[in-house]
Amino acid sequence: MMSLRNKKGFSLVEVMIVAGLLGGLAMVVMQITKTSTKSTAKFSFDTDIIQITNEINAILSDPVKCLTTIGGKNALSTITGINSINGTRYFSLASGLAPANGYGNANVYIGSYGISATALDVGDNNSSLLINFQNKKVLKGTAGAATVTKKINLYVKVDAAKNIISCRSLSSGTSEIWSRGTGTDIYYNGGNVGIGVQSPSATLEVAGGIRPGFQGVAVNGSCTPEGTMAYDIAAHTPVYCSVNNKWAAFGACAGGSLIDMYQCPGQVTLGGGAWGYYGCQGQIWNQPTCYEIEFPNSKTFNCTHIGKMCVTP
Repeated sequence: MMSLRNKKGFSLVEVMIVAGLLGGLAMVVMQITKTSTKSTAKFSFDTDIIQITNEINAILSDPVKCLTTIGGKNALSTITGINSINGTRYFSLASGLAPANGYGNANVYIGSYGISATALDVGDNNSSLLINFQNKKVLKGTAGAATVTKKINLYVKVDAAKNIISCRSLSSGTSEIWSRGTGTDIYYNGGNVGIGVQSPSATLEVAGGIRPGFQGVAVNGSCTPEGTMAYDIAAHTPVYCSVNNKWAAFGACAGGSLIDMYQCPGQVTLGGGAWGYYGCQGQIWNQPTCYEIEFPNSKTFNCTHIGKMCVTP
């Protein structure tokens, strides 16, 4: 009976089984390697689109650059006509100026830009810029989508046709310290604010000088609201918005008249008779002299200037 063993003692069947196992193992290794490569590429792609989105958000936080990018576009829905950011960065494939190898380490392409919002959003001065990223060389044939869309929230002002006339990007974070108020106003709700001070002890504490504005500020000029402080550079004096909505210098009498006040000397015996007019008895009044009579003698005394008093109607 013929044996199916080779010279080293392994049968042909055993050799075939081992070869099959090695082939299967090789296929498993190849599949793992392929999956790992795609996972790495997908991670790189996701990292790049997050970085690009953040950079675009930062660029559009400048109202001038935002308006250059989407000014005149309809805040409700625009899917064409936006081909770059500020006309100088991140060109879409539709522009024909996108780099051949895309952006970032993952060769990310920007397929297109769009604007999307509801009428209610626009009524609240809100809209969104949509960025459609592509990297088909990495994602094609995988479970991941070939296009990934990211959204940047926008604050917009529109005309009657809902076309954008002013805009800027907004942070999408949920833990913002500063919040948007009315229009372009921002506010900090709670706590103290320090500039150059890590632990401010007042609502606002500044390490250093504060320079108030002076453009258009002049004593007796119109102002609003009451209590605002500024600096009159022509008069070289700090001013405040007074109760009558006029700029007034500190120490000035807003809406009234400043009266010089004097301290009069005490009563002095003049050696006169038993009756008279004792006009100098240490009183404070608005004349630089005071007059005293002890009939038949009389005398005028000088008073000491002690400051000014504001008299209002």
